[in-house]
Amino acid sequence: PVAGPACALSSVSCGGHHVWALTPAGEAWAWGANAFGMLGLGDRRSRTVPERVALPAPAAAAECGYAFTLVRLVGGSVLSCGFNRNGRCGVPAGDERATRSEDGD
Repeated sequence: PVAGPACALSSVSCGGHHVWALTPAGEAWAWGANAFGMLGLGDRRSRTVPERVALPAPAAAAECGYAFTLVRLVGGSVLSCGFNRNGRCGVPAGDERATRSEDGD
């Protein structure tokens, strides 16, 4: 067993080596590999236990790709984090940043 959020989860998405889980209230938790910043925690340090992700609004959905994550917030905004090869995080291809980007509302 792994310590983590002591609450109900409404969804879980698994990427190549990372996981995001959402609570019914829209809180986001992430853990696993983080070499490209796909946990959305502002760094590249991997986590072996779930850590809460600070978001500007509650999460409605999260989907993990191989080394990136897309998060739809309540209200419709979309955040992305992780490896942006070929523009998969919604920012111009070639911008290989490991930070979150948000679409314009």
